[in-house]
Amino acid sequence: MISLQKATQSDVDYLVSLRKLTMHNYLLEAGMPCSEQDHLARVNYQFAATHLIVFDGSIVGMVKFANQLETGCCYIYQLQIHPDFQNKQLGSQVMASMIENAKVQQLDVALSVIKQNLAYGLYLKLGFQVVGEDSAEYLMRRPRDHSYQHLLERNVLDDPLRMSALNALRQLNIPSAYIAAGFLRNLVWDKLHGKTKLSGLNDVDVIYFDQNETDQNIAKHHQASLVKLMPNVNWQVKNQALMHIKNNDNPYCCLVDAMRYWPEKETAVAVKLNHVNQLTFISGFGFESLFNLSLRYNPKRDKAIFLTRLNNKKWQEKWPKLTLEL
Repeated sequence: MISLQKATQSDVDYLVSLRKLTMHNYLLEAGMPCSEQDHLARVNYQFAATHLIVFDGSIVGMVKFANQLETGCCYIYQLQIHPDFQNKQLGSQVMASMIENAKVQQLDVALSVIKQNLAYGLYLKLGFQVVGEDSAEYLMRRPRDHSYQHLLERNVLDDPLRMSALNALRQLNIPSAYIAAGFLRNLVWDKLHGKTKLSGLNDVDVIYFDQNETDQNIAKHHQASLVKLMPNVNWQVKNQALMHIKNNDNPYCCLVDAMRYWPEKETAVAVKLNHVNQLTFISGFGFESLFNLSLRYNPKRDKAIFLTRLNNKKWQEKWPKLTLEL
């Protein structure tokens, strides 16, 4: 039986040793900091969230996690199983417990994983999706409820125009690129209003995240490539890693983080078609309110921006069942 107990300062030496045993080679291969001081600093980071994993009376590893209500997720900072206890499904049991507890609290589960780490395969099997990446790590998130994504998938697959746009974007081979905003939002609202003719797409918003990109002309190049593939679509392409400059925000850490600064929460939804022909969905605030026909102001942005968009886009006229939440 697995249980968790809060770590104390007397456990620091064990935690540093555990980190070196389980993570050092991955960090070295990824070119990430892995000196003695780096290991200690990582152990001390968010130390209050650290829990020892106990199995049959023995300490077998650690998990560091915290509920982040503002982002709607339980974030797992670290999960390490001692080599002597690996290949016993203990990591899977801990993750299953984390997922179940998050469901009860209506939270997603999020984490980051070094690309070379074999745990990446486990997380995929558990339903995590890649929602961002840098040169060394994947940022992954597991939605609390997959039912909304099944509905989204069915609706997107039934729309030839949207599938053509997703196929066009996939041809550009931008790893973190998604189509966002009205591309999904309007589709859901149309379906929930029983419209037999879907609303037209005034534009198709492509978002991606590349922190190493400083030339804004690269996004314009991507946009031009998409226009060649589908000239009748009004493509708009933005690298979200650069948008904090325009918005006067602190730098965003990933694509989902950038979406959490958009003026209304229901717009912060996106989809891509991956290399094995599967639809992958991400969201800044979940999908529940979108399917509940809510329209919610995001307090991270000026309310005047939201009200101006509401007036200009005439959402409540097009979709009268929408409920406005300020």
